[in-house]
Amino acid sequence: MSSCVDVHSHFFPVAILEHLRREGARYRTPVRTEADGRVFISTPERSYGPIGPGFCDLDVRRAFMKTAGIDTQVLLAPPFLFYYWLEAEAGLEIVQMENDAIADVARGDPEHFVGFATVPLQDVRLSILECE
Repeated sequence: MSSCVDVHSHFFPVAILEHLRREGARYRTPVRTEADGRVFISTPERSYGPIGPGFCDLDVRRAFMKTAGIDTQVLLAPPFLFYYWLEAEAGLEIVQMENDAIADVARGDPEHFVGFATVPLQDVRLSILECE
């Protein structure tokens, strides 16, 4: 029996969204919630959004997967969460949080999700450490 694997599915962990609501200015990615509830995140490059529930909510994601006939998704951070514009240590700190959150999802539901890490490419040594 064949299965369908979505090998490129951006995921914005709720824990990271909540962290950025509190600390976004520190990472130069403040979160803005409009009066109508739409969520946007700004980077030094531009604003991204609206960030819909399918980006963060695993139940919404599973329902979409079922409808679309997707058995497994490879979860990875969206490009606006790569943090290449930060000093390397700060970039490592936030991508470690992202990687840990994605790993938690993959461990909690290995039938549906596989994690794909990101690293702080602005520093080769730190990138290697995160891979290890």
